[in-house]
Amino acid sequence: MANEQSSLFGLIINPRKRVNYSTIDPVRCRELLIQHALVAGEYETRAPGARHNRELIESLEYLESKSRRRDILVDDLTIFGLFDAIVPADVVNGASFEHWRKKAEQKNPQILFLQREQLLQPRADEVSENSFPDQSNSKAARSASITSLSPAKARTV
Repeated sequence: MANEQSSLFGLIINPRKRVNYSTIDPVRCRELLIQHALVAGEYETRAPGARHNRELIESLEYLESKSRRRDILVDDLTIFGLFDAIVPADVVNGASFEHWRKKAEQKNPQILFLQREQLLQPRADEVSENSFPDQSNSKAARSASITSLSPAKARTV
């Protein structure tokens, strides 16, 4: 949505009329939809792919935290490109996205599901969760591992 200002002979008649921005700039609206709704997860949807993708990204972020590396998960621009290839050009807002999604999921239920391999950097396959256990066991004691890169947010598991 956008605000439009109407005036007559320089006199403002309607200072903040709400208009549908997708009719003004559909290309930009599609970019915003993909970036904010699908990449950043700021859109509430019942799409099973959205939940799957969010959980997958969170698991990779957790792996980054455990391994103390920030080069495992691909960047947002790469994720944007993945969704850009899936979502058609005429999907420019939430309503058109839901309409398209319902039809597309009838043909392919996992159309919006991203795969782990798509979200990993090329050299990240050498890191696994088994390499960084949550705790280490020895005969004498069991100790927890710190799982945060930030000292302020350091916590034990």
